[in-house]
Amino acid sequence: MSDTKINDQEAVERDQYVQEGYDQYRKLEVEANERAEKIATDIVNEIIKTNDGEKFNMSLAILSVGKALTHLASYLYDTEQEFLEDVKKARTAIPTDVIPALLRPEPCGKCEACRDGRPEDCEHPQVRGSHTTSRFLPILADMLLEYDLFNKVLWMYTAGREQDQEEPKKENDVTE
Repeated sequence: MSDTKINDQEAVERDQYVQEGYDQYRKLEVEANERAEKIATDIVNEIIKTNDGEKFNMSLAILSVGKALTHLASYLYDTEQEFLEDVKKARTAIPTDVIPALLRPEPCGKCEACRDGRPEDCEHPQVRGSHTTSRFLPILADMLLEYDLFNKVLWMYTAGREQDQEEPKKENDVTE
């Protein structure tokens, strides 16, 4: 990896296709946001409907979106075997690579801070593993959501239960 930073504006000025790419992405992003809002509303309405109008469960909604990411990503694979291997890799990568990388990314060793012996101030920390391909990231995001929600649910049924017994919830509270 090079130490030189890419100047987006210079790239746009030198290559008209870069600007066309940005413009195309912006259009895609606007449409994606509109569709995402509709999908989120549909998920919320479906959860409320299936719970007979009872309180909304945000954990169920978030996990549903994560699972949808994995299902969408499955269309990018040539074989089911290849897809299932990446699901297994993603599930393993969360506790072994992603969480540690988020909590303590590895210094690049090339920036000024690293060269000055201050790796904690690294300008370009490196995430371990090769988990950045477009088809793998949605699965990884799903597994990260699942990991996070699993821990939250576990907490709610252990330490969180003790807190709930001390402070009763109001009838209109929304669960997370």
